[in-house]
Amino acid sequence: MSPVTSDRQKAVRFALAYPFEKPQGSFVWADGRVLPLDTLDLGNLGDTRIRSAAGDGVLGDLLTALYPDERAGREEWLEERVIVLAHGSNSAPERLLQKFPGGDGLPEIVPVLKARIDDWAVVYAAALSGYASIPATLEPIDGASAEVHVTLLTRRQLEIMNATEDLGVEYNLHRIDSSLLYLQDLHASSGLEVDAYISCHGAMRVEESPVALAAVPQSGHGFRALTQPDMQKRLHDMAAPELPFEDFVAGNIKGETGRARTLEAIARHCRRA
Repeated sequence: MSPVTSDRQKAVRFALAYPFEKPQGSFVWADGRVLPLDTLDLGNLGDTRIRSAAGDGVLGDLLTALYPDERAGREEWLEERVIVLAHGSNSAPERLLQKFPGGDGLPEIVPVLKARIDDWAVVYAAALSGYASIPATLEPIDGASAEVHVTLLTRRQLEIMNATEDLGVEYNLHRIDSSLLYLQDLHASSGLEVDAYISCHGAMRVEESPVALAAVPQSGHGFRALTQPDMQKRLHDMAAPELPFEDFVAGNIKGETGRARTLEAIARHCRRA
């Protein structure tokens, strides 16, 4: 097997893995470390209790140990953080590491809380990510309920996240009704401001209906639910059935020649008129 073929296969596997593996519960992502969260201190994030290989403790103590040069003291805590719904890949540790690789001297700490959002369904967007996945968006549906996460981002992290989401081109950031959001059994109706990335292109429609992400535990939406590979096969049949499936997926990576044809097929067949 040649290195080129191997890289191509890795790229295809990555595209088909969306929305990627993630912990089922709440955790703190700390420079690539995944620390299960015991209790979140909303008033002082440094007092949040986490679990690590070294034992249970508070996040502030862990940061002091990780950053003895006092960089942890420059970290912005919860009062300066923005709550952003993570209904696709933004709660996956693998993707957080790609979005926040570090290197600027600041510790990258992202609390990621288990949540439930009501009256919204997590569906496929009528779009392609740069790495050829069919990404997620939200569709308002009365009676629907989806298990998601929320990320607590600093203003600096939000700017980085906005850039990775291609804000204004692929996604817009919308304020959602926080009374529909439950954080670890806590009803978040007390005026919390919660934002969500919603696709500029709307939901991917197959036979005039959105398609739910099978990887997201959800109910009450009434849509067909498909895995990423199955959704890609639907798109393959629609856009370029003459191509081998792996070639089709690889050809949809940003910069590849097949991407424009697939996006044209999506615009023609899968977007609401």
